[in-house]
Amino acid sequence: MRTAHAIALALSLLASTAVAQNTWDKSYNVSGTPSLQVGIDDASTRVQSCGNCRTVHIRVDGRGQDLSRWHITEMQGGNGITFSMKRVDGANNWFHRGGNSSPEVVIETPQQTMLQLHAGNGSTNVVGLHGGVDVRSGNGTVQLEDVSGELRTAMGNGTLSIRRAEGTLSISGGNGTITAEGRFSQFESHTGNGTLHLTLLPGSVLAASSHITTGNSSISLQLPRDLKADVQAFTGNGGIHNSLPLLTTAVGRNSLHGSLNGGGPTIKLQSGNGSINISGQ
Repeated sequence: MRTAHAIALALSLLASTAVAQNTWDKSYNVSGTPSLQVGIDDASTRVQSCGNCRTVHIRVDGRGQDLSRWHITEMQGGNGITFSMKRVDGANNWFHRGGNSSPEVVIETPQQTMLQLHAGNGSTNVVGLHGGVDVRSGNGTVQLEDVSGELRTAMGNGTLSIRRAEGTLSISGGNGTITAEGRFSQFESHTGNGTLHLTLLPGSVLAASSHITTGNSSISLQLPRDLKADVQAFTGNGGIHNSLPLLTTAVGRNSLHGSLNGGGPTIKLQSGNGSINISGQ
């Protein structure tokens, strides 16, 4: 009986150790607006609002992977929190060590949070933050939803999706498809060959000039019909299609100048060889 009990106890301790190696969990109390700096290597990341809570909670789920093969560092100074999760140098690819998916990092933080997030190749999701978002990603997909403030993204070749956004928007991308919609007072986008679909929702009022440039891919821009703006579009070999009631001053196959509702801040669109499509709603 004693032997059986000892074996059961040993198995229990081994199970506890295994759980501890596959999860990481910590909470941080804050008194004001958190400033959250996050660096993630080869793991999926989700950052979501917990409303008016006063705690930042970070949880890592190894999802079958041994977290000892990642180096986790964290630090808090007042309302500033830094969290980093990097793969240990020389670690074998996680597909070969008892699992078929990468770890997942889930962060719950107050709605008013300033977020800076650097991601490797895993997917990134940010939902419900209204203090400004700055996301830089390698080749993973990035999704931002219900976000506001100063919004900045820098992408490698992954896709980017932005929905229900408000504020200013800055996008730097490689070759992935970009889709963004929201109420923006200013926007700028510089991409390589990735197609861009940008929709300014009704209620948008431009406060400054905005521009979109891309290499060889197409640009699709949808504007509120009551928006006040000057529109300039240029393309190398692609055509320009416009369905808005612009008061045009120059029209050609590869260029277009015109004003909408008497004019306003300039919107400049430029593509190397891609087409440009301008429409209203």
